[in-house]
Amino acid sequence: MSNGLFSYGEGLMDEVYNKYSAKRQTVEMIALGLLGFLVPFVTGAPQLLVGAFVNALLIRSALSLQSYRTLPIIFTPSIGALMQGALFGPMNYFLVFMMPFIWMGNALLVYAFKKKIRNGYNYFLTLAGASLGKAGILYAAAYVLFAANVVPSIFLTAMGMIQLVTAVLGGIIVYAELKAEDITVNKNRIK
Repeated sequence: MSNGLFSYGEGLMDEVYNKYSAKRQTVEMIALGLLGFLVPFVTGAPQLLVGAFVNALLIRSALSLQSYRTLPIIFTPSIGALMQGALFGPMNYFLVFMMPFIWMGNALLVYAFKKKIRNGYNYFLTLAGASLGKAGILYAAAYVLFAANVVPSIFLTAMGMIQLVTAVLGGIIVYAELKAEDITVNKNRIK
């Protein structure tokens, strides 16, 4: 295992978990869960912006929290988007049919980062595979529900390529954040 945050191997996740106390992990879990709910609920911003931020929260939680502590972050963003109502305008209530699949896609993204990074996989290969998996689940679900006349066609666009792009952007945000954190920590060690 090489030095720094972006070294890969068995010890990376354990080092992160051991670095944070249970109290700190609980606080981070609550903060990320609240942000996951509030950003879609309060902002009503474009899907690309909100989606990138939410995916960044998901990936960050995967890298810094124990598995069970990621659950609020997996569930709360879609609940916030549903309650806010702006994402699909008057068709927002159709989001209810997509929520279980959104949760599955979010869980896949989190699980992939936990499993692959722990087992030494490259961050960006993990990001690519996890993003494709999440977008694939959501698009397949939207396609089946659209074909069954359950959701309108707007869900095909929103649950396809946009999901892929926002997941990749979220991963890039986390990578930049963690790289900056790593540089700051190492700079402070030198002093």
